[in-house]
Amino acid sequence: MEQPILRINGIYKKFVTEKGNTINALDKIDINIQENEFICILGPSGCGKSTLLRIIAGLEKPSMGEVYYKNQEIKKCHKEIGMVFQQYTLLPWRTIIENIALGLEINGMDKKQRIDKARKYLSLVGLEKFETSFPYELSGGMQQRVAIARVLANDSNVLLMDEPFGALDAHTRVLLQRELLEIWKKNKKTVIFVTHSVDESIYLADKIVIMSKSPGKIKKIIDVNIERPRERSNIAFGKLSTELFDML
Repeated sequence: MEQPILRINGIYKKFVTEKGNTINALDKIDINIQENEFICILGPSGCGKSTLLRIIAGLEKPSMGEVYYKNQEIKKCHKEIGMVFQQYTLLPWRTIIENIALGLEINGMDKKQRIDKARKYLSLVGLEKFETSFPYELSGGMQQRVAIARVLANDSNVLLMDEPFGALDAHTRVLLQRELLEIWKKNKKTVIFVTHSVDESIYLADKIVIMSKSPGKIKKIIDVNIERPRERSNIAFGKLSTELFDML
């Protein structure tokens, strides 16, 4: 087997409250993630899923343990690891195309190049007609697609997604799940997707990492051996759904 693109080794995370109490958020997390895998991290609220994602992103330091990207320890944010948050984090005073080009602008790319590149990813998420619009003119689902395009435009090899569809209505959520898989198939990124939805994890993932309630531990890692495109009416889909609910 090839070397994993990400190695998460013995991650512990403790927080100290203002009153001096210690909260154990994560307890010995070990995961190897192969390039181009789509991984869902599934668990109840408060189990440390988002904290783990922030540690992988280099936004937060573990109390113990290390995360390696291509055998290099992650100690700060890495340009090849991008993150999509639950909130859209778009700049309201910039147009949609300017929002997507933001990272390229910060990295010093000239205007024509960055706009051309931003247009490519705006088209990929199906919003090319809205490049001169402002975020407030777009629906929540459309804004989230812009946030995904912005990360992809920065050439991130790893896409970290922290419950990105959690605030959307059920219909929009299903549509964006489908679109995300299309983007993933075309670009072949490595995706780590945090969710508390059993249905969403089965629909999206190659592997599901199941976490226990706080302090977060890995209960089990399950391979989703259901052929894509997956139908929720599939007997295997329903069987795995029942199995996961029982574990949670």
